[in-house]
Amino acid sequence: MLGVATMTKKTTKSTRPPAKAKRDLGNTKAGKAVSPKPDPLPPLDPNRLLRPEEVAPRLSVSMSTLRRLISAGRLPVVRVGHAIRIRPQDLEGFITSSVEQKPRSTFAKS
Repeated sequence: MLGVATMTKKTTKSTRPPAKAKRDLGNTKAGKAVSPKPDPLPPLDPNRLLRPEEVAPRLSVSMSTLRRLISAGRLPVVRVGHAIRIRPQDLEGFITSSVEQKPRSTFAKS
């Protein structure tokens, strides 16, 4: 009977940390990375009611900030059962009424 030779693979642990993955620099301009532009928001259909999840990004605010605006009565809403919807003309009116002619300073003067 012939003996079967067994081969064992010698394992060694490397002391070097794993190499970092290289960044994809495919989106570059003259060697400088260019951030991708966000998708533009589609135009508003005046006959369609908007969900709060659609309005918050248009105002660049969080959902909790939008809820505060609605609770304070600053942004009118339409209630459909338990659901809240915002009319596009109310959103535009809110934005128009919120424009400040002379921005207030957010920093204390020294």
